[in-house]
Amino acid sequence: MFGFPILLFSLIISTTAIAAENCASDLAAAKKMLGENHTATTWIETTANDCKPLFIQLSTKSNKLDLVFYKNREGFWAQGPASICPEEEGNELNAKISKQEITIGNAAPALIRWGLQGGADFTLTPKANGELRITTFGWTGTFVPSTEKVFADVQSEVNEPHEN
Repeated sequence: MFGFPILLFSLIISTTAIAAENCASDLAAAKKMLGENHTATTWIETTANDCKPLFIQLSTKSNKLDLVFYKNREGFWAQGPASICPEEEGNELNAKISKQEITIGNAAPALIRWGLQGGADFTLTPKANGELRITTFGWTGTFVPSTEKVFADVQSEVNEPHEN
């Protein structure tokens, strides 16, 4: 009578543990998972239709993989420790920042701030040409490697993040 629920619970726990084993939670593992054409730590959006590309920076903070989202000429959108896990099929990866650990910036538009309150969940698709496609509910962007200097210059252009 109790056999099936216990078996089902055990299967869920073991599947979760196996999935967590395959996830990247530090920068070195994330770079390995993304592949040799995608080892940049700073990425710039090429599909921004507002002429203000989004930057994404991967780094190590407190021994964890840290993602920072920064909008050119606007400011800091979001940041948090992330884990990157392979999807079931293909070369897509899933990046997650938990609700408890995400920091949302004032420069993020109200709709973005509202959407990130429950955490962040992105699909990362490394492309053969070195681009990285990032998708989340209602949005897709294409990114190419950038440099730390360009990212630092963009950050210095914004004196004070503004609220929308």
